[in-house]
Amino acid sequence: MDSMVNTCTAIIQARMGAERFYGKVLKPLPFNSELCILDQIVIRVKAAGIENIIIATSINEKDSAIVTHCEKMKYKYFQGDEENVLKRFYDTADFNKCKNVIRITADNPFIDPKYLKDSVTAFQTNAPEYFATRGLPLGTNFEIFTFKALEKCFANAKEKYDTENVTSYMYNNPSLFNVQLKQYDFDKKELRLTIDTTHDYIFACTLYDMLYHNNNLFGLEEILNLFQTKPYLFEINNNIAQKRQLFDLNDEFKFALEVLKPYDLKNVVALLKEKSE
Repeated sequence: MDSMVNTCTAIIQARMGAERFYGKVLKPLPFNSELCILDQIVIRVKAAGIENIIIATSINEKDSAIVTHCEKMKYKYFQGDEENVLKRFYDTADFNKCKNVIRITADNPFIDPKYLKDSVTAFQTNAPEYFATRGLPLGTNFEIFTFKALEKCFANAKEKYDTENVTSYMYNNPSLFNVQLKQYDFDKKELRLTIDTTHDYIFACTLYDMLYHNNNLFGLEEILNLFQTKPYLFEINNNIAQKRQLFDLNDEFKFALEVLKPYDLKNVVALLKEKSE
């Protein structure tokens, strides 16, 4: 198993400039801890037996804080294009001669090492070009792909949506790639286990405070058990609208309606509905 795992390189994309929560990747987790969100992700990836880990950040000056942290923690890192994340991934993998890539984002500190190991095993056994899990809570699914698939994607994906999202060209073009999806039927898959806003961060700190000291690698089963005993905790961030690609003004109107729904702003909602019709 270890030899199979280590044919894969985990590339963790990390930037300081998140629009809704600036600098989140270096925020302490748990709160007041010496470890930050990025550190917890690295620890969890390593716990899955993956030795090759690279932090893919940008050449923008504001991301120098991530570089400084990587140097302090002795993490391997690569600086590339800020906006074209696909290019940053490709350049990182190409420079480091990666054979297979696990894509990780630095806002997902609830990675379950067990599910990651299982994903790598499935990828190695079935040898697709692109492998992904589906049906796990937001922030805990995995994507693994070959460098050749990444190379093909980089050569052909030209739309902004595809260059920002790295793998969308792969899974949206199954005729061009050998795609395998692993579907899980996970209870409470609607749980929001990612950090995009301050509410998400408060929620993450709460879960870490309650579970971390018993097991610093607590997984999805422990989170599910906590949900069953203290479901009210999950009200902290369950109204956050997940950021997504919006293609036109009508899409933005519809998304704005979702965001405004909890605030009972009847006049604004009515106006937006009128504009979107």
